[in-house]
Amino acid sequence: MGIAMAHGFTDTDNMVIVGTPAWHGLGRVVDNAPTPAEALKLAKLDWTVEQWPMVAVNEPSLRMPVTSHVCNMRSDTGEQLGVVGQGYRPIQNAELAQFATALGVDSSGESTVKVESAASICGGRRVWFLLRANTFSVKGFNDEVTPYLLLANGHDGSLAFHARPTSVRVVCKNTLSMSMGSKSTCFDLRFKHEGDIQGKLEETRRVLGLFSKTADQFREKVDYLSSQTVTKEQLAAYFVDAYSAAFKPIPANPTTTTDRKAATEARETIYHWTRAFDRDSQRFGATRWIALNAVTDCLQHLDVVRGRDDRSRNENRLKSQLFGAIEERTNAVAKVALTLAG
Repeated sequence: MGIAMAHGFTDTDNMVIVGTPAWHGLGRVVDNAPTPAEALKLAKLDWTVEQWPMVAVNEPSLRMPVTSHVCNMRSDTGEQLGVVGQGYRPIQNAELAQFATALGVDSSGESTVKVESAASICGGRRVWFLLRANTFSVKGFNDEVTPYLLLANGHDGSLAFHARPTSVRVVCKNTLSMSMGSKSTCFDLRFKHEGDIQGKLEETRRVLGLFSKTADQFREKVDYLSSQTVTKEQLAAYFVDAYSAAFKPIPANPTTTTDRKAATEARETIYHWTRAFDRDSQRFGATRWIALNAVTDCLQHLDVVRGRDDRSRNENRLKSQLFGAIEERTNAVAKVALTLAG
């Protein structure tokens, strides 16, 4: 196994990333987004998964073939990736790149798909390609939003193939956990490494035609929210409903110690949301988009808002566990914003 470095990377892992370096400083940075085929080479993912037969040994002389399992091995380094069942069918990195390429082809036959990042982590046990859709600016704001499509695959038997939209720029194990742990409001396509893999890939490719449509729908929702003003009464109602959707209903008449604590925590959180809204609405207007951002910005710093200090926790464990919940809460409060009574 490769020597561990940081954020899931070992000395046998590589990454390519476009434009802005990752926060951890690892990986090769390029100016222009590569095609999936180019990213495969830039991220040094052009190795294969070989399946070696296994033998059970009972010293000094008994050796017996294992017929139920095989060992997935990395071709370039000879690292053991994982022990899997005989029916396990690897999806090679080149196949993943070809799959990404086929998601968009112009009239000349050239791929229109561009890669934001591509990498392996954990010595090659996890591989991803992060594809980007067109960035757009929210109407009336200096606020850019970029939808992504994450293709993630595992070679150790513990991760199925995944294809899902995300707003997370995947650059390490932590952000991969963030994206994989969240529940998409659109779709999350996955399948195990068994059976007719090519047929499953073809069906997934067909369904992923939804991605560009979903990105357009997302932009329409953002434009709608940024065009809708809110009154003080609507704002107060939104914050109460958003809190209930993200966490749990606020006790109306708290009598127990638990309920009083819950009510106090809710009031403190909504107070911070209101302050954030008041600050930003003076610059950008009192809209649903600003109300939503007041909530989601605070959700990203929830432990600061509630006076907790989590810096002593293990960084990897914290991010992989916490951000899944944050993404779910973000989806919940966005849905409330879209259905806010006018």
